[in-house]
Amino acid sequence: MLDLLLFLILLFLYVVVISFISHCNRELEEFRN
Repeated sequence: MLDLLLFLILLFLYVVVISFISHCNRELEEFRN
């Protein structure tokens, strides 16, 4: 049970980080142009 909870937390963090990075990349592209 604890392993499952840990897995879900890590998955959530991974998704948040990926979306944050893609957002930052978009901002940088707009800034350069």
